[in-house]
Amino acid sequence: MSSFFFYGTLMSPEVIFRVISNLHSSTELSKLKFTPAILKGYKRRQVVGAKYPAIFQSTHDLVEGMVVSGFSEDDKRLLDVYEGDQYSRHSVQVETVAQPGSKLLETPYIASENLVVETYVWKYGSDGLSHLDWDFKEFVNKSLTKWVASKEEFQEVDRYYNKE
Repeated sequence: MSSFFFYGTLMSPEVIFRVISNLHSSTELSKLKFTPAILKGYKRRQVVGAKYPAIFQSTHDLVEGMVVSGFSEDDKRLLDVYEGDQYSRHSVQVETVAQPGSKLLETPYIASENLVVETYVWKYGSDGLSHLDWDFKEFVNKSLTKWVASKEEFQEVDRYYNKE
């Protein structure tokens, strides 16, 4: 079984379910494990003209996200299709978070363990990315329901299912 670090739309169980649910051999969502994590040495930015983010290497930055464990090889192929050719899959080391920190209160997060997982990195460095960070809470509150119902966002995944 495989583990991924997600930092964007795939932090949502609903989006993951939409990506992997139509495959007969797909993993049941209830068997996936979600763990908050930090990826150091990368920066997250919103893709210009899109409602999703990308990450690129940036020495002194970090990205908050979610490690999701328990994906099958079939699931990995579907995740690759969903992410598309603007991203490449990389192995990275993340720190799981036992206790989240707060920028507002200036309290540090408390790391639990280091894991080597896979993630999707934007192929073009910072090119094509906004200067704005992408906010998961805002995505959930304003866009998640429409995103999951959208045929456009899952067009390639659905095309892949139809080939099977």
